[in-house]
Amino acid sequence: MDQFIEYIEAITPEELIGELTQNKPTKSDLDIITGIREQGVTDPVVNAILHYMLLINRNISWPYIHKLTNYFVRQEIDTAREAIKYFQKQHEQMKRQNNPKTHIDESTLRANIIQAIEKGYNNEQLGQYVRSLFE
Repeated sequence: MDQFIEYIEAITPEELIGELTQNKPTKSDLDIITGIREQGVTDPVVNAILHYMLLINRNISWPYIHKLTNYFVRQEIDTAREAIKYFQKQHEQMKRQNNPKTHIDESTLRANIIQAIEKGYNNEQLGQYVRSLFE
């Protein structure tokens, strides 16, 4: 993670797009970069946004970037590390929304296991029950 952050802090957004797409940035790409910069976002944060949009989301959507940029400015997210943490958090939330049973918070899991034990589940039944919570 630290190497990745160093990389996106050391490169310009124009260079990043070139490396990710294996092409020179288009006029549209350059307009997007200019628009983000005009909102006061630092180049490392611009790079985090572009990296997310190109590699994770697979495209550059100006309306979504504009929304992200406004959010980052309001939240005073001005480092690559902060932007990446935001994207990681968003990714985890999306995974939970798409498959809600794959994430059970620890206190809920503990309460469910205690209930099963109180009901007299043996080890095999308890194991089956816990596995069913994640199916």
